[in-house]
Amino acid sequence: MKRKISLMVVSAVVLGLVLAVSGAAASPAVATHRCGSFIAEDSSYEGTTYYNRITVFNKAVSCKLATEVIKAFWGPEDQITQHGGPSDAQSYWTTQAFPGWRCYQGAGAGSCRSKGRIADYSAKNA
Repeated sequence: MKRKISLMVVSAVVLGLVLAVSGAAASPAVATHRCGSFIAEDSSYEGTTYYNRITVFNKAVSCKLATEVIKAFWGPEDQITQHGGPSDAQSYWTTQAFPGWRCYQGAGAGSCRSKGRIADYSAKNA
């Protein structure tokens, strides 16, 4: 029993350190309110254009603004600037339309954040 409790304490400490290092402990908020969705062009490959259904979620920001921020992030590439890198995991993006927001992306989802306001999205093939 003592070993089980020790293992639980060590696990909790390790989890706390991981969250603190990743910044998630300072900002554990996740947008949970679903605003709506839109269709966005993803890319063209060998003459075929692909589309995604982008579903927008918000927290501490209106659905209208959250959707506008995500649409800007999915907008024309010449309106978006990548910072950091070289990989997407080491990067964030800013848009010309919303320069105070930082956007991040992963496999099938992403997030744009500014001063505690959160606009998240999920992307699925349309």
